[in-house]
Amino acid sequence: MGINMSSRSTRLFVVAAVVVLVTSGLTVGCATAQDGGPPAPPHSVYGDVVDSNGDPVENALVEVTDGGGTVLANDTTDENGAYSIKVDEPDEGDEFTVTVSGVENTDEKVLTWTSGESERIDLSVERAAGGGGLGGLPAQSDDDGGLDNPEPTAVISVDPGSPTVGEEITFSAAESTDKEREIIAYEWEIDGDTYTGETVTTSFAEPGTYDIELTVRNDFSETDTATETVTVAESNPGSSDGGNTTETDGSDANETDGGDSSSIPGFGVTITLLSLLAFAMLALRRQR
Repeated sequence: MGINMSSRSTRLFVVAAVVVLVTSGLTVGCATAQDGGPPAPPHSVYGDVVDSNGDPVENALVEVTDGGGTVLANDTTDENGAYSIKVDEPDEGDEFTVTVSGVENTDEKVLTWTSGESERIDLSVERAAGGGGLGGLPAQSDDDGGLDNPEPTAVISVDPGSPTVGEEITFSAAESTDKEREIIAYEWEIDGDTYTGETVTTSFAEPGTYDIELTVRNDFSETDTATETVTVAESNPGSSDGGNTTETDGSDANETDGGDSSSIPGFGVTITLLSLLAFAMLALRRQR
C-alpha cells in the first residue's frame, strides 16, 4: 500500500509530532511535581490555662482531639500556664476540640481546621469546693501531703508477645500502680501516633522493631513513663487464615499483570506519540 504524502507535508507532520511529544512531556512533568508538593502548614493553637481565680495552672495536659476522640496533638502547660500546639491534622474544614485532659470541670473549644491559621484559645478549670485542686482533684503542689510515694509506676504489657504483620496487638497499662493515689490518665505513643486510655489495640503493616511509650498521671499530677520495644515478624505464608498473604499477593499481582503502564503518568500518551513519530519517519523515508 502506497503512502501519498508530499515531502513537504511529511516534514511538517514530523515537526508537529515532535512538538506535541515535547509539550506532553513537560506537562506531565509539571503535574507530577505539583502532586509531590510540600505539606500544608499546620493550624496553630496557643493560650493559657487558669483556674477559677485566674491563677495559672502548671502541668495541665492540653489535648487536641478529632471528632472520634483520637488525640491529634498535646502539650503540657509551663509555670505560667501557657501551652502551644501545632495541629497537622485533620483535613481542611474538619472540626477538632481543644480541652484540658483528666479534669472534670474544664472549658472545651471546638475549632475548624484551617491550614496556616493561628488562634489563641484560653482555657479555665475549676477549683474543688473547700479550696483544693482542679475539678475536684487535689491541688498541684510540691508538698506530697505526707504520703510516702506520691508518684505512680507505669507498666506496659503486650499481647501477643511475638506479633506478626497485620495481627492485632493489645497494649495494656492495667498493671501500672500507685501506692497512695489514683492514676487518672494514660497516654501512649506508638510508632509516632498518640493514643489515650488504659488499653490500646492496633496492628502494624510492616515487619520491624517499634518503640512503645506509656506515660501515666495520678490525681496529684505526678507522672511516670515506661518504654517497651516490640518486634513484629513477617506473617507466615502458610498460615491457615491467609489474610495478610492474600493482601500481599494481590498487591504483587497488580504490579505484574499489566498495571505498570497506568501507574506511570503520561506513559500511554508517550507511547502513542512515539508511534506517530515512527510512522512519520517511515513515510518521509519512502518519499525519498
